[in-house]
Amino acid sequence: LMTGTWAGWMAILAVKPSRRAASHSARNPSLSRKFVNTVSMAGLCSTPFTAPYNISKFAALAASECLAHDLAAVGAPIGVSALCPEAVATVIGLSERIRPPHLRRKAGEAEGPEFALVEQAIRGAVAQGTPPGQIAARVVRAIREDRFYVLPEDGDPWLAACDARLEDVRLRRN
Repeated sequence: LMTGTWAGWMAILAVKPSRRAASHSARNPSLSRKFVNTVSMAGLCSTPFTAPYNISKFAALAASECLAHDLAAVGAPIGVSALCPEAVATVIGLSERIRPPHLRRKAGEAEGPEFALVEQAIRGAVAQGTPPGQIAARVVRAIREDRFYVLPEDGDPWLAACDARLEDVRLRRN
């Protein structure tokens, strides 16, 4: 939770000082830039047993939205995009091996049927995930089209889940 939340926030803080140069940059359009924050579809819809991950991704999306509003309000030539990919074919399932010692799971923390279910789901999703090159091409397209949301391609089940969530919000239902 802390890593997912703070990493995005620290990146955003690094961009915020650039707002002060907005008036200078506005006179020099060649200085225009794009900030792309990797969120996840988990920042738009939640799943069982994944609260810490979802919380960090919802926070990352909110931070990206706020940054986009802040930069636009001061006329900064810095655009923002929120990359919300579906499962990507990476080695995220092996991330425990590279955690700093003080953040590694303690004995007994990663046990139980819920943990096993989530770990199995992650491994399965990643094994059939979208290749990173396709995600990169999607980001480049979104930057060129000046789009904020960088979402999965049409027909992806995550989009259907997101649509269902947005409809639930609109209709005020659980």
